[in-house]
Amino acid sequence: MNSLRLLAAAALAISASAVALFIVSGAFHSEAVQAPRVSLDMVTTGNTYSDPGAGGDNSMTAGAIDQCVTETLNNAAHNRTLNHLIIQNVEDLAGWQVRLNYLANRMRFTSFNSTPFNDTNNSQPVGFLNLPIASSTHGSVVQLSKIERYPETSVSVPSLAGATTITVGSATGFAPGQTIGIGTPANRETGRTVSAVTANPQQITFSPALVNDHLGLATEVVNVTDPMPQTALIGATYVGAQTFAISPDTPAKPTPDDTSYTANTGGVLANLVLRIEPDQGGQPSLFMNLDDNSPNPPGSAVVIFNGAGTTEINLASSALGDGFVGQGPTCVPLDCTTQECPPPATPNPPQQDSDGDGVLDINDNCPRWPNPAQNLPPWPVPANDPECDGFSNTVAAIAMPNATAAARVGACNSRSTSVIWNRRRATDSDMICSSVCSSGTGTSRSALQTTARRAAASDFGSIGVRTRIEDEFCGRCHNGM
Repeated sequence: MNSLRLLAAAALAISASAVALFIVSGAFHSEAVQAPRVSLDMVTTGNTYSDPGAGGDNSMTAGAIDQCVTETLNNAAHNRTLNHLIIQNVEDLAGWQVRLNYLANRMRFTSFNSTPFNDTNNSQPVGFLNLPIASSTHGSVVQLSKIERYPETSVSVPSLAGATTITVGSATGFAPGQTIGIGTPANRETGRTVSAVTANPQQITFSPALVNDHLGLATEVVNVTDPMPQTALIGATYVGAQTFAISPDTPAKPTPDDTSYTANTGGVLANLVLRIEPDQGGQPSLFMNLDDNSPNPPGSAVVIFNGAGTTEINLASSALGDGFVGQGPTCVPLDCTTQECPPPATPNPPQQDSDGDGVLDINDNCPRWPNPAQNLPPWPVPANDPECDGFSNTVAAIAMPNATAAARVGACNSRSTSVIWNRRRATDSDMICSSVCSSGTGTSRSALQTTARRAAASDFGSIGVRTRIEDEFCGRCHNGM
């Protein structure tokens, strides 16, 4: 099933004729060589429509596409109301959809209009999709959208300094644990952590308390400031019986199907409204990413009339042009083609229970020695001793360089009394020095002995054992052991 039709079924109830357009599918019979590209133009001054009602010829022009625009520094929340979605190099267009990915706490998509111009001759809204004129009128267009909600509201009742609860216009979307900002640029306060949200009354409780007074003005924005990746799917379809004549082309075919229009440099699919959130002054690369079907399917696509039905062409990232805003500093575009914008969230590493005692390693005081009750063994446990066998990894590596963790755990489990433990300490001390003595000769062996003494001395709490290591066992090394 066509993804635009899926979107329509999920988001809107549209006319049967519009649905039928996307149900029909057939072989591709057009002679067109399709290479569609859809781009976001952030400076729209070169994009025009020649209004027949004002003496124009029903032509549409796409100027140079500016993907990056620099705004004057503005830390207040504000809307960018002119951002054109441009299509180029397509023939027999019957419908389109675009996937938008963005960070909603910085710059987000709010709405669009797929017929942003007017033909005042017949009082009809016009976009590229319905640019051709048939029987003296432009066809009808149905636009579709699925947009995630972003938690943003305003203070609705005055709240004075010291308050930890504010009354807002709508608390929908806010939740405990979120970080929010409150106010206008003049009294803006950020870094407030939400602890509770109520629907009746619409209130948000947070900490720390307010430092400034807030008068309950609509301009006192309350919004989530945590990074919030979001996605939207928008599209439009021509409503009615489809023919080659009413399916627009840009540029024109060598032999045009219809002469009621021209659009040689591209067409305006829609005008988008983008919302820039508070506190974005200084950001050079606020982005709106036009994307394929990864990571958020379905992706951007165009639907082509083929003479018998329609054919969908999925657009790769390389056929999509993103938009960027520099809020104060010069705009700097990002590479959102070979990498995702925003980047995918890093998955949390799987939690492990290495010793199988029912306590995850991150919470286990002996992660490689099973102790479900978390009781420590009767012997001293130094730092960096996951087996809790009494020897840190440093000492164990010297004493038993080839021993597995399982072997060490087995030895640890075998010593259940202090007598066994003391005996084991002596045995392991002997192993430490024996290993060192067989590790080299001359200066290198002497250096290893010193390392072993120091490591063992720091790991063993008993002065008696420490003396034994240094004087008795390690002393054997000097006697040619």
